Amino acid sequence: MRVHRCYQIGCRELVPLNHRYCDQHHKQRHKDYVNKQSNLTESEQARRSRDSKRYDQQERNPERTAFYHSTRWIKVADYVRSRDMYSDQVTGNMVDDGASIVDHIVPMRLCALPEDKLDTTNLWLLSRRTHNIKTKLEQSMDDNKLKHLDRKWWTKVLREKM
Repeated sequence: MRVHRCYQIGCRELVPLNHRYCDQHHKQRHKDYVNKQSNLTESEQARRSRDSKRYDQQERNPERTAFYHSTRWIKVADYVRSRDMYSDQVTGNMVDDGASIVDHIVPMRLCALPEDKLDTTNLWLLSRRTHNIKTKLEQSMDDNKLKHLDRKWWTKVLREKM
């Protein structure tokens, strides 16, 4: 059976690939989540629910949502996290699962074929902070240029920005 280390920083427990945390940390994270949710006021819970529904109905792209929730994407993303050893590929820092993003080096919208969206050579693991910086840079660039930028170029530029 294939295993990996628990995503909890500092924990060295081995867990199956289809789990993210060891039993101890899974229970602790669930307990923390329940406590956090129960401490929200009713008006805050209602506001979050209303905002989430509005976002889902008006802003979220249904095709992308379906892609990122597909079984194939989840398997590929888990593979990339394992391959990159749960570390930000620009800074080298370990990334907590909640703050990790499997990112397309060449943006997904520019992939010519549907299979290219799942090509692991075009994917890398970034922290949320690094991903946000990369996204801002991408938004200011021309699509033609974005098609030709590689991992080495992005690493150099992102290190300079941090």
